[in-house]
Amino acid sequence: MKKYCFLMILFAGFMEKTYSQAEVDTTSTIMLAENQEAEQAYNQGLEEIKNRNYTYALSHFTDALKYKPDLYQAYNGRGTAYLLMKDYQNAIREFRKALKMNPQNKGSLYYNIAIAYQLDHQYDSAINNLKLAEKTAFKSPKVYYNMGFCLYQQGKYTEAIAAYDKAIAADPKYADAYNDRGSAKRQAGDLEGAIQDYSEAINISPKAMYYDNRGTAYRRMKLFGEAIEDYTMALRLSPDAYAIYNNQGSARYDKGDYQEAIEDYKKAISLKPDYAPAYNNLGTVYYVIQNYPEALKALNKAIELNPSYGYAYFNRGNVKEELKDVEGAVNDWKKAASLGLKLAETNIDDYKKKK
Repeated sequence: MKKYCFLMILFAGFMEKTYSQAEVDTTSTIMLAENQEAEQAYNQGLEEIKNRNYTYALSHFTDALKYKPDLYQAYNGRGTAYLLMKDYQNAIREFRKALKMNPQNKGSLYYNIAIAYQLDHQYDSAINNLKLAEKTAFKSPKVYYNMGFCLYQQGKYTEAIAAYDKAIAADPKYADAYNDRGSAKRQAGDLEGAIQDYSEAINISPKAMYYDNRGTAYRRMKLFGEAIEDYTMALRLSPDAYAIYNNQGSARYDKGDYQEAIEDYKKAISLKPDYAPAYNNLGTVYYVIQNYPEALKALNKAIELNPSYGYAYFNRGNVKEELKDVEGAVNDWKKAASLGLKLAETNIDDYKKKK
């Protein structure tokens, strides 16, 4: 019996990549010699995909097509390899070739095309293909999940929530959908609803990301103790998560625990020395406790790492003002304003009034 595993690209938890060999084609019980060669080459391609040897996978899938030019699974395999190589336009081209040859698997192929568009940040095209997948016999909560993701990226939070609702209705234990719906609610200003969704995600599958997100929602509600508890739990689950140390530092800063905040920012920097936000935040807390030389040093580093970091220029301008470097302060505020930070214009206006 001839069997070809069909590759379908699945995504979960804000772009966590996996794939599933879930669909099987059993159209013949007798294989001609050339079909056996095609199957062997195709299966070798699958093995190379598993081993992340994507260039070799492409070669094997191409060999399979030489033996059997109508083997749509090989076009899908080539599309998968291109997608994992981040060559999204070629991935779409290959998926479309497979689509023309295989009407019975249209839903899965529309879905794969959508994922390629999604990864290429072409969200309208991704949504259109997800809708086409939805209209076929292909039924998966991941269709609605990824639709929600695309809508979230477009800032359409109400529509994203509705898509996540459908994903959860199809799979009530879909933890990532609860988490991402919580993020959409948070962006829409429904902090209590966000916390409920994050809590449900945690109940289903406790992950550092879920605790981190709930901590951020608590922080926005000024519940700093609860936020710190969640960040602490997240760090137990993921001790090397530099961004969570940064977030915990910000909650401690908001609470007024400045020394603890400094320790968190330094820990984030030790884990990722090129993480500009931690240097900016470290500079800010040093500014608040009036340690201006250390503040200047941290903010200089933030700007070195990210020369377009408007907040770092603004904060450095404030530090320079305290150090009596008025000209340097104004230049930094002007740079921050040129980068779109309106708050810097207020400082410039105040300076002009004092002259």
